[in-house]
Amino acid sequence: MASDIFPFDLETFSETALQKGTHAYAVGAEIMVCSWASSLDAPAQVADLTNDFGIGNMPFPEEVLDALATPWMQILGANFGNFDRTLLRYARGITVDPERIIDTQVQALSHGLPGGLEKLGEIFQISDEDAKIKEGKSLIQLFCKPRPKNMAVRRATKRTHPIEWQRF
Repeated sequence: MASDIFPFDLETFSETALQKGTHAYAVGAEIMVCSWASSLDAPAQVADLTNDFGIGNMPFPEEVLDALATPWMQILGANFGNFDRTLLRYARGITVDPERIIDTQVQALSHGLPGGLEKLGEIFQISDEDAKIKEGKSLIQLFCKPRPKNMAVRRATKRTHPIEWQRF
């Protein structure tokens, strides 16, 4: 690793609504996408962890496993301490010690700022190229939650929505 800080994020799917709590959500959750960078200055990398049918929990890349297993590596993420850490434990059996976490949401809230990346990007005038994408929320709604029971396609996947999946 080029750095001792590992920026990291997960995108997941669960039949259980997140409003029922992170632990309830995580019990049957799948990890569909993971993104990371080898350092703060390195470009982001993205791994699609879904199989041909769009079902998650395929293996992590070795670089990700190495970073998560390295005791001195600090893991940087938005809401990592609550969400991603819990998902790693339930879906993969990977435990990340709390002292290793740099949670941007916690840091923002502790300074009286909003915790969401979109609002923080506006406040700090982050360029559109580097900011959270505008349609991110709608893509999360599409791929990370079950669709309404009256829909023909109950779960959106890379097979059912290939164009949206590429953007996701």
